[in-house]
Amino acid sequence: MDSSTSSSRQVSASLKGRTMKILERELKLVKDFIVDFDSFAKNGYNMRYEFNKHGWMSFFDVLNGPCYTTLVKDFWVRAEIMKGTKEGREMEIRSSVMGIEITISQSTIAKLIVLDNTGFFETDSNLIRSKFGDDIKSTLYKVVEEKVGGENEEDVNGCKKKVDKATNMYDMERILFKFFIQCIFSRVGSTDQPNRIHKVIFLNLHKNAKVNLAEYVFHHLCTTIDNSWRTQHKSIPYPRLLSELFHQSKVI
Repeated sequence: MDSSTSSSRQVSASLKGRTMKILERELKLVKDFIVDFDSFAKNGYNMRYEFNKHGWMSFFDVLNGPCYTTLVKDFWVRAEIMKGTKEGREMEIRSSVMGIEITISQSTIAKLIVLDNTGFFETDSNLIRSKFGDDIKSTLYKVVEEKVGGENEEDVNGCKKKVDKATNMYDMERILFKFFIQCIFSRVGSTDQPNRIHKVIFLNLHKNAKVNLAEYVFHHLCTTIDNSWRTQHKSIPYPRLLSELFHQSKVI
């Protein structure tokens, strides 16, 4: 990719100090899956076409690149989040790798994955539920019944069953969920339950509405860094994306 999309880079005379108590050896990279789009197409799901409609294929291209484990961990333990300002300065992630200062913003991510830094973005779970909940249920799921008890339950012949699992989604949304948990919002742990952020993104993609993928990726990075700082969370998302940023910043 063109080096003009690189993050801010500045050679520093000394290493940036650690911001986290967690040790590099304790960290775990949540590896992004390399997608075989041809296999999906052979099985009747042209996911390359679906993602091309939204301009997202360049994001998946990044996942085909190398992963520099040591550099990613070095970056992570020195990362800090700088809030945006009223004057219009963006929120930034600042760190250093091998003595080179690295600054990542939402705009940096948008340039890297070759997307406009615009489109739908919402992460407030309660707002998503109140504003989009009914539309999500009717659009994404095969089974929508009047529920009793918890939010994710329905009464079927006197038995309560989960309805909001990915297995109850329509086929395209179920496959999208696999892409999200393996590539876009890679995570460790249970993988059968989409959260409200996943659902509202699927809803917008279903309606061919523009979604700001760069903003979601940057938000996920910031949230995970904050969790590592506050609770010693050990998982690092987007290791290949970070590795590509290091490459474009001339770290390697």
